[in-house]
Amino acid sequence: MAFSATEAALEGFRLTRRHPAAVAVWAALMIVFNVGVATLMVVMAGPQLMAMSQMEQTNPEAVAPQEMLAMLGPVMGVYAILIVLSVIVMSVFTAAVYRASGAQGGDAIGFLRFGAAEFRQMAVGLIVGLLGFVALIVVTLVFGFIMGLLAVGASSAGAGAGMAAMFGVVLLLYVIMAAGGLAFYTKFSFAGPMTFVSKRIRIFESWKATSGRFWPLAGCYLMATLLGLLVAFLGWVISIGGLMAFGGTFEQAMVPDMTSLAVFMTPGRAAYLVINAVFSALSYTIFLSPAFSAWRQIHGSAADLGRTFD
Repeated sequence: MAFSATEAALEGFRLTRRHPAAVAVWAALMIVFNVGVATLMVVMAGPQLMAMSQMEQTNPEAVAPQEMLAMLGPVMGVYAILIVLSVIVMSVFTAAVYRASGAQGGDAIGFLRFGAAEFRQMAVGLIVGLLGFVALIVVTLVFGFIMGLLAVGASSAGAGAGMAAMFGVVLLLYVIMAAGGLAFYTKFSFAGPMTFVSKRIRIFESWKATSGRFWPLAGCYLMATLLGLLVAFLGWVISIGGLMAFGGTFEQAMVPDMTSLAVFMTPGRAAYLVINAVFSALSYTIFLSPAFSAWRQIHGSAADLGRTFD
């Protein structure tokens, strides 16, 4: 079937126009999530996070190992909880975006569900994430080995030449990681939509389903990523403006005082979290919509999709 990369890349904007009530529900979900995450971090590990931040600005070598472990315990615990919550929320969000993309009418509760479809999206995210993590380790080890060789060569070729070579390799590493990340996502981008529609986990089938259209798909996802980042940046700027409108400062936006919930949750901080959550919902919609739109254009049909929204 015909495939328009531009149409798929802009699907998030069209979806927002078709289902504004659903996007409003997603924004409310993100507000609850943002406020909940912030509250959890302050209550469970606020003092420890503040102590670690201050330690980075002074002399971290002077901190005793026992003291460091005492600070890391609560911090690692809260981050473990946040990872689980993030996976759940993003799986629910992803399935809702897919439902909204394929639906013809509206949905009073924002296409949100919590059932088998969401658990399958969790599985897809975890499996693809694990594969990406393994690939990242391999690339890092290879470039670490190259950096080691350059460091040895720098000792004999001169510091200036060695530093220039190492800088070039580091720059190349970032370029390769960015390009590799885009290529990895492109080849596995249909795993979520295919799993959602077929109602069974399909990971490596995405590799074949994207064959022959790699470059248009990569361009589509790159365009959507840049647009989503632009929206997220705009939200960040406006959220800082909201914080400052209530007497906050830019420094407080970057390094909030997390010693206690009463100190942290000021009116300015609440405005910051709410505005940021609204724009997060918009940017996630822009990020998540293209893959489903592209898959539907290439391999799906309205009749096939109609049965997936029960």
